[in-house]
Amino acid sequence: PAATFTFGADGAAVHVDGNDLKAPASYTDGDYTLELTEISKVYGPSYDATGNSCIKLGSSKAAGTFKFTVDANVSKVVIYVAGYKGNAGKVTVNGTEYSISALSDKGEYTAIEIDTTTVKTITFATVSGTTRCMVDEIEYYA
Repeated sequence: PAATFTFGADGAAVHVDGNDLKAPASYTDGDYTLELTEISKVYGPSYDATGNSCIKLGSSKAAGTFKFTVDANVSKVVIYVAGYKGNAGKVTVNGTEYSISALSDKGEYTAIEIDTTTVKTITFATVSGTTRCMVDEIEYYA
């Protein structure tokens, strides 16, 4: 990857939900920046059961959402997502729904690949009424 964005240092091997993130939440790796905007029900730094630092989306039955725009030369984005604790979940990325079977209890993540050759803005959300999710990292590919 041209850039890998993580959400804080790894911590103790126990679930931690984190605090409410405020927009814009900005992360940098080299020449690249990931700036989360239009944040709703997103918390960090959070930790999965194995201590991976993450951001957590959603609360109770309320959907969690964020948006970001990639640089002109970024052709692909990979988002690593897990269901919250022992619960599988569903998320949407730019309107396409994905089922997430990997679980944050086990430190496992599902890789969602998004082609960003033409659409540069990504909208990520949990599906309302389903369980929350955790995002371990986001990668940019030039």
